[in-house]
Amino acid sequence: MATKTKIIIGTLIVINILIFGSLIWWIIIPPRGGQPLARTIADMHQMKIKAEMIYEKEKSYTSFDCGYDEDTKMLCGVIERRVGLKPTIHRSEKEYCAYIKLSPEEYFCIDSTGFAEITTINPGQKNYCDGITFVCKKEEVRDETADWKTYRNEEYGFEVKYPEDWEYGTDKEQPNILWLGHPLSGKQTFSLIIIVYDNSDKLTSKQWVEKLLQENREKVEKKEAAPLIYQEEKELAIAGLPAYELYGVFVYDQSEEQIYLTKENFVYLFRFTIAEENLNLFNPIENNRIAHQMLSTFKFLE
Repeated sequence: MATKTKIIIGTLIVINILIFGSLIWWIIIPPRGGQPLARTIADMHQMKIKAEMIYEKEKSYTSFDCGYDEDTKMLCGVIERRVGLKPTIHRSEKEYCAYIKLSPEEYFCIDSTGFAEITTINPGQKNYCDGITFVCKKEEVRDETADWKTYRNEEYGFEVKYPEDWEYGTDKEQPNILWLGHPLSGKQTFSLIIIVYDNSDKLTSKQWVEKLLQENREKVEKKEAAPLIYQEEKELAIAGLPAYELYGVFVYDQSEEQIYLTKENFVYLFRFTIAEENLNLFNPIENNRIAHQMLSTFKFLE
């Protein structure tokens, strides 16, 4: 009788272990399909933590993969049993990304920028998490100039965009000068001035500025002009062409950026305030930002 009782108790224990084991298996590896799997997402977060631990230790992500150590082997194994695939991992010395497909339309992706989210964009496509680039999601850069107005000048062969609440003005006696402002006059005004000169010698932008500075020095020696005061000279590009800048040119009560751009028979001068506080001006830092945005839209007519 005692032996039979022991057998029954032993059988019950085995049954309970099997039932409990089945429940644990069900929790750890739930049925596939349906909504994104919370456990898989949690495991991918653990993979992210592991990647940062590796970087902290080795100052590189290059060792980060499913075979790095027992922890990563376990995490990748559990994920594979749950969804049928191991995470796809790409890494370099300074960057990494990893993703897993949760459903036909959803992925969970992690990367070294801190991204760790569900995405409907396939991270494996070009320019995302493809082993050349290492990002789950690109930042959507809004083009602030998309809704701006366009000023077009057929005579001098260019166009430039300007904000909707800005105005432009020209002078019949000086058609080579364009004022763009918000408003055009007054104490609280933003502005960009474009002046077009003849360039019959077809000088480059730098040559034009060098000639300008030389002429100023000669006039100063003859006491015919004040010296041109500026902070530095810079080379840059506008509309895909080399331009040359005199930065911090002192003009009355302000300092300006004066950028020269040559193309064929014309020289285009862009003038606007530098990005520094000035009690004589209304928000010159914002004015400078907008002026540079406007310059990014400047282009020559075909």
